Parts: sequence; C-alpha cells; structure tokens
Amino acid sequence: MNTKGLKNIFYRAKNEKESRLETIVEFTFASCLFFYGIYALLQDDFLIFNRFSRHTIHFHGVPVWILFFATMCATVSVVSFIIFRYAKGDYRTKCRRIAQITQRMAFILLVLAILFDRLIFRNATLVR
Repeated sequence: MNTKGLKNIFYRAKNEKESRLETIVEFTFASCLFFYGIYALLQDDFLIFNRFSRHTIHFHGVPVWILFFATMCATVSVVSFIIFRYAKGDYRTKCRRIAQITQRMAFILLVLAILFDRLIFRNATLVR
C-alpha cells in the first residue's frame, strides 16, 4: 500500500487549514464501515440498531450480502468525499460523481435488503 498518498492528504489538510482531526475521523469511520461489513458477512449476521424503540434487527442469509454491498458503497462514498476535498481540476467532479452514485446505491441496497427480508426471506430476528 502506498502510504505516501495518505501522508500527502494529512499534510495538505494542515496546509489548507482543514481540520486534520476531521480527515482522521472520516477515514476511521470508513474503515469501521468496511471492517463491520466484512465481519457481518463472515458471521452471517448483520445487526442494525434502532435508537427509538431500543430494538435491534439481525439479518441473515441473502439480505446480509445485500447489506454488505451497501456498506461497501457507503465506504467508497466516504473515501471519495475525503479525496474530493483535496483533489484538483477534473478529479473533483469525478470524486463528487462517484460519491453521489455510491450514496444512492447504498440507500437503494439498504431498502432492498429490508424489503427482501420482510417480504421474501422473513428470517430476520428482532431482539430487545
């Protein structure tokens, strides 16, 4: 892995008076999304918390795969947003476009996984 690019992002963030902490938090969030998606896929158990009713929903089977691809789209979206901030010229429009497309894909895949689970597979468990 080329770490020179990552160092360059943090160096430029400092020079452009962007918050270095903000970039680190976004990169950490993207990493957590990535690793949770892989973990949920390996365990065949994708967990979604509901903060209003304090229930959690466990997805199993095919909806886990759909949610895995949704988390990968969300990860790509966050990373492209980080790159967008430091890119110049034509790369900015490409990064913005990639972020928009992957955000929409992630949302569509999330809704699709919930619909598949509720209407077709019916194997999600609701736990208090």
